[in-house]
Amino acid sequence: MGKSTKKRKNNSSQGKSTMILWLSVLVIALGTLIAINFLGNKSAGNVELPDLHGLGISADGETIYAPAHSGLKTFSGGQWTTPDAPENDYMGFSKVDDGFYSSGHPGPDSDLVNPFGVVKAEENGQDLQTLGLSGESDFHLFAAGYASHALYAFNAAPNSQMSEEGLYYSTDDAGTWTKSAMSGLEEAPTSLAVHPSDPAVVAVGTQTGLLYSEDNGDSFTTILDGVGITGVTFTSDGMLLVGTYQNNAELVKVDPANPDSMKTLPIPELTEDAVSYIAESPANPEKIVFGTMKVNMYMTSDGGNEWEQIVNEGQGMTIETVEQ
Repeated sequence: MGKSTKKRKNNSSQGKSTMILWLSVLVIALGTLIAINFLGNKSAGNVELPDLHGLGISADGETIYAPAHSGLKTFSGGQWTTPDAPENDYMGFSKVDDGFYSSGHPGPDSDLVNPFGVVKAEENGQDLQTLGLSGESDFHLFAAGYASHALYAFNAAPNSQMSEEGLYYSTDDAGTWTKSAMSGLEEAPTSLAVHPSDPAVVAVGTQTGLLYSEDNGDSFTTILDGVGITGVTFTSDGMLLVGTYQNNAELVKVDPANPDSMKTLPIPELTEDAVSYIAESPANPEKIVFGTMKVNMYMTSDGGNEWEQIVNEGQGMTIETVEQ
């Protein structure tokens, strides 16, 4: 396990690579399974994340959920733990109020069909239910509304319910799917987020901007232009936390109704790295966690004034105190 870390003050810096380079890395990371053999430890200690497929925080704000190729990992009370659950490869992991939705692949000891299609599970991965498209699809860009449970997925190939590539949504737990018209979305997506309570509202990131829809993805409006989007999530009040990359990696907060009021949050220096996944605590909007392409992870309990590093290039770290 990594050494204890103290709180770090924020620094700003310029990355050494271009936006296109890092966004290309993101697209490759989203589309490629990283085959790394790892023996999970069913207790605290020696927790590693060979990659990162999403982020979430429990309803009480006390536990961070981080899915990886080697299974789900959790962080609580200053340390990392591997839950006593199957080590499935959860792609498109999306935390909701009563558990999580995901796509992906079964672990080595599972008898479930590969790929998952769409599944839902309780907080730590117990009681996994297959909802649909089992054995047909593995959605890497997949998201769910925290309270609404509206599901959105970018489909890369036809299946029994999706006749062609594109953005689809479901409001009945993956029972049926409707294709979005996607007017205004002209580039390949890099990230996807669904409003926590309004099933019709969805945000999509691309290599050149952030787009927003209020009609189930039938039409999109650009709310950030000329900047690469590396990660996006909705906050509990309908704002957007967005990872961007132009000359350097940034984390910004955007009001979709007034994008000109965008606020840049101070974050630790990311050298040749960028924000990939972001989560806000449902219990405390000041508590934010983000992961990066190089599998670093940082947490703040005061809206970004101070950050603590909790993963260092895939190695879980302990901290002396955790502010909830």
